[in-house]
Amino acid sequence: MAGLSACLCFPATAAIDEALIARLISSGKVEEARRVLEASDPTEADRRFFEARLTKGRGDLQSAIQQFRAVLSADPKYLNARRELAHTLLLAGQYDSAEFHFRELIRIDPVPELVEQYRRFLSVIDDNQPISVRVFGAILPSTNVNRGSSNAAFDTSIGQFVIDEQSRAESGIGAEAGVSGTTRLRVDPRSRFLLDWAVSTRIYENQDFTSATGVLAPAYEYAFAQGRWRAGPYLRYFWSGGDQSYLAAGASAALIHQVTETISVEVNGRAERRAFREQDFRDGMFSSSGVRLRKQIDPSFSVSAGVAIDRDAPQFGYQRYRGYRATAGIQKRWRGGFDTRASAEFGRRLYDDDFPFTTAPRRDKFWGGSFSILTSQFEVAGFTPQLSCSYIQSDSTIGLFEFDATECRVGFSSEF
Repeated sequence: MAGLSACLCFPATAAIDEALIARLISSGKVEEARRVLEASDPTEADRRFFEARLTKGRGDLQSAIQQFRAVLSADPKYLNARRELAHTLLLAGQYDSAEFHFRELIRIDPVPELVEQYRRFLSVIDDNQPISVRVFGAILPSTNVNRGSSNAAFDTSIGQFVIDEQSRAESGIGAEAGVSGTTRLRVDPRSRFLLDWAVSTRIYENQDFTSATGVLAPAYEYAFAQGRWRAGPYLRYFWSGGDQSYLAAGASAALIHQVTETISVEVNGRAERRAFREQDFRDGMFSSSGVRLRKQIDPSFSVSAGVAIDRDAPQFGYQRYRGYRATAGIQKRWRGGFDTRASAEFGRRLYDDDFPFTTAPRRDKFWGGSFSILTSQFEVAGFTPQLSCSYIQSDSTIGLFEFDATECRVGFSSEF
């Protein structure tokens, strides 16, 4: 494979001279390499890592991949094992998995020289796999599919308003299926054009909740020494079995900057115009912008926090709002190959004009959290499982919009 070295060059550490061991293995001096390793008082993970590198050196890439994954499963903080895993996946032509690990390494690796290597390897992936496709599916149980009200009535200036059954909370179990893909065109080592697309559907027993979504998003991406930025237009069509269908056309941009070796900042924004098929009074602009800080505590654990501002501006003032959100999250990799993520969110929406038949604008306050878990050690017919669950509660000055919902997603995905 053109432009691809046979090994990664690790910096020497105080405990183990990785660079020396790598050179000895590459020159066939396995026993001498083993003596260097043993002289450094290695851990069991070090020995397993050494054997995995020997397997890789013999050219048995699939076995080496399994061994490196086993080392990571036993010790998620073993950064050299993730480095070698990413590189071996690349040599084996498993480009999607290799890209995932190289992007993780760019985020968590404190060695700038190696980060530049990872970027070069990502260029190799672009050249060798310009098109990738992902297939996914899921089961979607929910206590409130339609985000319906938890109330039966609410007070107005002309009396009590009874909330109809269709606007009240309805539980259900849905099924999701979809396919997405990316086409990459490398311009130079630091920049590329991308075309992302996705088509998915959600099916429920109540046809009003059944929906389908299609997205087309070309973009330009540029990588620099401390991060990367991306910008481009997009089209999204949402079809609903009820009366919620709309077409959105807009643009988005995002910047990720590595402030220090362990702290990164992400700034993002988007703006779109929505045109509803049956509810043209909801037509208008929507925009959102935010910033998030991430702190990498160690190679297996990170924390993040962010704030965002939303603005929805349909035709009628009582539907227009300014929204504010604050988020916090953690990500942890555990022994056994499990990757867990948890997040919490709190926000408010302040509407412009008085809600009909009331004497004040609507005010919403919402909060919630989510948790997800996946594993790289388990596959079913090439599909990787993932479980995520979330809870949200919304309190409002207008009882029609008070609700809570607990829902989960039991999903599988596979990349080609």
